[in-house]
Amino acid sequence: MRRKFVAGNWKMNNTLAEARQLLTELTLALGELES
Repeated sequence: MRRKFVAGNWKMNNTLAEARQLLTELTLALGELES
């Protein structure tokens, strides 16, 4: 079975607080993936 990975190319036109929020939510969502 192939190993899953996530890649992105987001434009970071955010404030520092918005960028932190995005990364926090992304990290939480990725933690729910099966390995």
